[in-house]
This record gives sequence, structure tokens and C-alpha cells, in this order.
Amino acid sequence: MNVIFISPHFPEHFYNFCDRLKNLGVNVLGIGDCPYDGIGDNCRNSLTEYYYVSSLENYDEVFRAVAFFSFKYGKIDFIDSQNEYWLELEARLRTDFNITTGFKTEDMEKVKYKSKMKAGYEAANVKTARYYLVDTFEGCEAFIARVGYPVVVKPDNGVGASDTWKLNSDDEFWRFWETKAEKQYIGENVLSVLRSDGVDHIELRMFDLNPLASCGVEIKDVVFAQLFLTWLAAAPRQSVSVKDQVQAVQNFKNAAHYDLKTVKIAAPDGRVSSVADAALDVLGRMREFYRDFPEEVQEVIHFETKKFLDGENRYAWKIRKEFSENYVEKGLELAKKRQEEIDV
Repeated sequence: MNVIFISPHFPEHFYNFCDRLKNLGVNVLGIGDCPYDGIGDNCRNSLTEYYYVSSLENYDEVFRAVAFFSFKYGKIDFIDSQNEYWLELEARLRTDFNITTGFKTEDMEKVKYKSKMKAGYEAANVKTARYYLVDTFEGCEAFIARVGYPVVVKPDNGVGASDTWKLNSDDEFWRFWETKAEKQYIGENVLSVLRSDGVDHIELRMFDLNPLASCGVEIKDVVFAQLFLTWLAAAPRQSVSVKDQVQAVQNFKNAAHYDLKTVKIAAPDGRVSSVADAALDVLGRMREFYRDFPEEVQEVIHFETKKFLDGENRYAWKIRKEFSENYVEKGLELAKKRQEEIDV
């Protein structure tokens, strides 16, 4: 039996599906957008063979991967990912390769669109919540007048709770409507607006929090973020392709691991290195850029460098060491201490 598994490396624990299949004698053929060196030993050992594509969003690449496996191993019996995000990709591949063990393209509407699901429930006499496909402002107002608050709004075709709103008042409905219109505009014109108007602001969406610091964030980390953005702004202009952007997202996923010395990421020039080595390279270039600045600037860069040279300097390691036993009790003690500091 030949089974193709889409994205066996992410989420990280999904390799277990492949591992169990392989233990049963199945040829498990992985297709993913992470270089082979970066998928980890557990994932590699769970697969018969792995085919790397630059992006799972690029259907031509994924199609060629399936065609290669079909030529080498014979008829493909199953294609799966156990991940809702790839349902439409799986269905398209099953349709194109005439694989009958799963949904095909024509089945997608009834399993992806909530409005179509409701029609199926109604046909089976299963009661569902009343709904309205968002169209006009007046139509929304009329629906709300009919059913009352609260009203839950989410994409008709969406995964999980992404972009889900719970509206409890007219004010919240207005806020949703205005934001919805802005998001649609940005979603359609983001590149052209960026080219014409430039960068308006840069928002940091994640930060290395440190519960052991009195304010929850190490001040040196905040200063480093400023130094890093300044260094990027001063760097020579670099052309970034769609492929590079996709790889950057994959690198971000790979970097979300505890052991940064073994997890691999890929650079735009094709070089593959550990997260730690890639970070040290950037920090080295920043150190050279700021070489004539005051000593406290170099101290901040050195502070960040130590996190990659020795894992014991990372906050996660310190917290695991200090709170691994009696986690709840120690955590409450720390919370009380922080509260007392605030009260003072």
C-alpha cells in the first residue's frame, strides 16, 4: 500500500501518523515544504521517502511530487494530511490522479463552506442556528433585528476560529463592519498600497517574554528589537521573491522548537543551517554594524548572543530548571511577589 502524507513535519507531532503506518508495512511517502535536513530524525525515520517542494501552495510542484511517487512506487492508495488546511489540496490531487479513497474537488463545498453544511443538516432534519451570509449592511441589520444579540460572525470558508467575532451590541457590529471592509481592501491591494504609500509602521507580533523579569519583559530584549529594526532599515535593499517569503514562514515554524542547534532553516541562497548558527551570523553582522556605538549597545548584542551559545541562558531553560517541580505553587509565589512590587 502506498500512502502520500502531506506536510508530515508540521505540526511536529504529526510524524506519528506516518510512523504507525510504516510499522504496518505501508510505504509512507512524504511531501513537505521544509528541506530534508530540517524535518527532524523522528519524521525522517517514519517515511519511506520524502519529496521537498518550495511551497505546498504551489500546486504544480506538489503535482510533480505525486507524479514522481506514482512512477516510482505504483498506484497511490491514499493521500492525507490530517490537517483541515490542506483539504482542498488533497481533494484536487485525488481528482487529478483518480484516487477514490477520499473527498474529491466536487465534494469540497459541503465540507468547507458552513452555509453548505447547514443545507446538508437541514436535508437530514437536523436543527442548526439561523444564519445570514454577510452581504449588505442593511441585510446584516435586518438579521440582527430578527435574531437579537449576541451574533457570531466567522468566514463561510475558514479553518478553526480564525477571524471569528462575537457581537454583543450595535457598537461591536459597527466595529466589525468597518474592520471587515478594511481587511478586504488590504487583502486585495496590499502590495500596490505598500508600493505607493510605503511602510506606515512595523508591528512586532511576538516577543521573548521573561516571567522572571519584574515587568515580564527583559529591557535588553526591547532595546535589541530597536537595534535589530534599525539594522534592517540600514541594510542594502534586497529583492524578496514569493518563494523566499514562503520559506521564511516555514523557517518561522521550524524555529518554534526548543533545541535551536539541531533544527534547520533555509536561507534565500539555498544554504541550510541550524537556527542557532543563522542567528549568530546575524548577530555578528549587527556587532560589526554597531562597532563604533557606545559600549552598552555591544552589551545588548552580546546578551542576545549568549542565548545561542549556551541554552542555559535562554528563558525557557531557566524556567524549566526553576519551576519543573511544584510549578503551580512556585508560579503563584512569583505572581504574588510581582503584585507586591506593583503595589509598592
